[in-house]
Amino acid sequence: MAATVARIGVPSIMTLILARLFRPEMISVVGVYLMVVAVPLGIATLRLEDAVVLAKSNIRVLALVACSTRSIVATSICTSIATEILRHVWLHELPPTAWLAAGLHIFGFGLWRLQSACFLYQLKLGKWALCDVAVVASLGVLQLVLAWIAVSPTSLIWALPLSYFCALILVAEQGSLRLATQLAARRAICARGWSSGRNFAVYLTPYSLLGAVRERATIGVLRSISPVAPGLFYQADRLLNMPSSAVTGALRPLVQLHGATGNTKNLRALVYRTTLLLAPAIGLGMGAIGGSADLVVRILFGPNWTSTAQYVTILTVPAALLAMTNWLDRLYHIGNGQRAAFHVELFGTITVTASTVIIGFFTNSALSAVTAYSASMSVYLLVWWVWALRRGVNTAESIPLGLVILTASMTIGWYAGNQFQQILHI
Repeated sequence: MAATVARIGVPSIMTLILARLFRPEMISVVGVYLMVVAVPLGIATLRLEDAVVLAKSNIRVLALVACSTRSIVATSICTSIATEILRHVWLHELPPTAWLAAGLHIFGFGLWRLQSACFLYQLKLGKWALCDVAVVASLGVLQLVLAWIAVSPTSLIWALPLSYFCALILVAEQGSLRLATQLAARRAICARGWSSGRNFAVYLTPYSLLGAVRERATIGVLRSISPVAPGLFYQADRLLNMPSSAVTGALRPLVQLHGATGNTKNLRALVYRTTLLLAPAIGLGMGAIGGSADLVVRILFGPNWTSTAQYVTILTVPAALLAMTNWLDRLYHIGNGQRAAFHVELFGTITVTASTVIIGFFTNSALSAVTAYSASMSVYLLVWWVWALRRGVNTAESIPLGLVILTASMTIGWYAGNQFQQILHI
């Protein structure tokens, strides 16, 4: 519960504050930086943290962590070099220290993911939740402190890597991290870890890579159209993804732990009940935000961000579907479905990226590009939802009823939000 509250509360408060301190073009620089680090963030751990949660022995966990740690170090170094090259060749708006921030970002994030996975493997759910709380709280504090020192994109960029190191200092078991670092130097141990988690690394690393490419290709297209558009998209996406982040963080561990037991019957009941409970809550909330987007943006972001309201309205539907489906993404572990998950993700990446790029460049309109992204992302999420349930629990019976409830709730929420906005003459 504490982790869920932190995932919603801290970003909401920081959004209120930072939107009034930073101009849209400054936030756009942060969006460009995240575009650079998105790919290495997805591949740094080789997704072996998922294998850690499902491991059958402590020896296998140590081998997996050692192998992943070696990958994190290598990825961090390569990211620093690539970021500096990109800054000189293409992304000139990045600050001079972006290369160091990017490398530390990958390193801190990777170790944090591994530590979180180890807590979940050990069923230390309190410490697992504290990992999330620590990184979110650290990010909020660092953003305020660094913004007080200097209101610049550099402050926001450096807050990201430093938050992971603060979280590790606060909650990590230092002895286990030190042991993992020592074992990472031993080739035989790392080879055993690779052997144990080969399916995760071979299929889920490209899975993460494709997801990063899909999301950041949109930022690249918007940057080519307008220097302000990436910042507007970033703020809208951040606002709408808060519910998804909270739902995923709270429910994903339950799916992982139920999946590890192999009890499909209990997992099917959990998915069915949760889907029907989530649909009205997410539908009403997302619908209300979409219907009163102008009012919400003015309250949260201030008058400088009024154009963000159009992005919020367009992205409401895929954001609602993401909140309904993202917590199910560990169902592919059941029956070693990592390869099939990669194929579904490949379909989504090709569909979303192609439609966004084609519409964006042909119309030269940021709103048209975001509309194409929204429509294609919605189609992909529906396909993924059906596949995940059929793969994980052998039935997709909750989807039709869930969609009906979600659609009806969004319509009601949209109407209520729009009427409330009109009453206030916004």
